Amino acid sequence: MAEDQYPFRDPRLPVGTRIEDLLARLTPDERIAMPYQFAPGVERLGVGAFRGAVRAGADQSGGWAVQETFTLEEHSGGHLLKHIGTGRYVSVAADVVKVADEGEVFRIEVAERGQDAVTRAAAAADVVIVVAGNDPRINGRETEDRTTPALPPHQDRLWRAALAANPRTALVLVSAYPYAVDDTELPAVVWTAHGGQSAGSALARVLRHVRADGGRVQRGHPAHDRDPGGVGAHRAAPGAGTGSGADVLWRPGPSACPGTAVAAPPKNLRHGRQPFAGR
Repeated sequence: MAEDQYPFRDPRLPVGTRIEDLLARLTPDERIAMPYQFAPGVERLGVGAFRGAVRAGADQSGGWAVQETFTLEEHSGGHLLKHIGTGRYVSVAADVVKVADEGEVFRIEVAERGQDAVTRAAAAADVVIVVAGNDPRINGRETEDRTTPALPPHQDRLWRAALAANPRTALVLVSAYPYAVDDTELPAVVWTAHGGQSAGSALARVLRHVRADGGRVQRGHPAHDRDPGGVGAHRAAPGAGTGSGADVLWRPGPSACPGTAVAAPPKNLRHGRQPFAGR
């Protein structure tokens, strides 16, 4: 069969049919190579190699250099879409979206604001649970520095919109580190670290009072952005139970966590709050 006669090359056929035909003709090794950004060609089928194409080839984000992450940069009245994995910019060429040294300038069109959708859903609900936090593979890893302990602005707007529409709103924080949340108006706040496959089920059991896991968290949760202090306020506290000290916020005064060998946190840090979920 000539290359141009393969069904996957026929633009009149449904996309699903063309994909199934191509996959049926690939060897296992050729299939494995396809999901990556820099895929080799398949000469016997007339499929050329490509470099830098952006495709949704994974079920979820993963890997040390997460390929599914982008950031917006203002440029010429619009925005460039920078691919974090390569440091290059998204560009549109012919029938493919790829990354290149020079990117396409995109214009943002808002179809619907998240807080508007949340407001509608919250107003119609009996109880609202807003889940915020970070992804352990993206912004919850040790390579990402934060300039503030506050929740990202868009997440902060979402829980506030839900609370304004429905006073029976609880905030669940799933994160690798503490967030500063001014929760004086919230009926309940639950914090949990990144769990395993049963994390969602465990959290649901806690929220439904099927299981009452609780205890004292051995670290402080700031109530406001200003509370943690600068880098100079943090140093190793002697005799912190580790033999060599521990990195804590050092302020003299009575400990908020009796029985723990850490320096006393400031009184406006949420220390030992309940409830919290975790295993």
